[in-house]
Amino acid sequence: MAIKWRLLQVSITLLCSGSIAAQATDPRMPLPAHTGQWQRAMGQLQVPITRIEKGRRRHFAEHCSATSVTPGPYPVFLTAWHCLDGYDSLLKPILLMIGQREPVRLRLLETGGSMAADWALLKADEPIEDLHWIPLNKDRLQIGTKVSAVGFSPASNKSGDAKDGPSTRRQLLIHAECEVINASSSPAISNCVARPGASGGAILSRSHSGSIRLSGVISAGDSESVVLYHPTAALFGRVESLQ
Repeated sequence: MAIKWRLLQVSITLLCSGSIAAQATDPRMPLPAHTGQWQRAMGQLQVPITRIEKGRRRHFAEHCSATSVTPGPYPVFLTAWHCLDGYDSLLKPILLMIGQREPVRLRLLETGGSMAADWALLKADEPIEDLHWIPLNKDRLQIGTKVSAVGFSPASNKSGDAKDGPSTRRQLLIHAECEVINASSSPAISNCVARPGASGGAILSRSHSGSIRLSGVISAGDSESVVLYHPTAALFGRVESLQ
């Protein structure tokens, strides 16, 4: 099944920090404790942003997801470019919350620079020991490939709403069974579900041997049945050169 990009434009939103009412059929779920070590490669980003809105300068923190894609002790992390659009390095550092560690400072290496190339690479400014990482898939996924979408989002409250704020608790959620529905478009399209906070998160697939591979960076979606992602195949050589 193919979905034309023009039909999506009216409903697709960036999946940065925000709020959305939980749906009764939300297929996402927290990762169980026995999940493989790959989940330890994923963390929450907090990015200081400055933007001019309605003629006034606004400072706020953007909350997104990121994945470690090289081994330590100074790993490289992959996220979405739009999470850093307006990043103000003079305010505060980019912080990564991962596992039970203290927040880690990251520095920006390079980005795709637009929604057409919605990726960014960051590197830890301090050593991170015993951190798992997920290799990039060097091959572009094909239509019908089974994937999972993983990213951090605000935890739902008792009323079922997932509201975002400075003190909001976020959890790693996975839509475990979805698939690529348009592999040739740019960005590529899946029928996964992801919601605010998942931007920069992972589209995961498995290799022929069954190993987990990071095949896409979550870019945008409609929070219901579509996630757009930037394929990592084009970044394979770039990340290899940084190791």
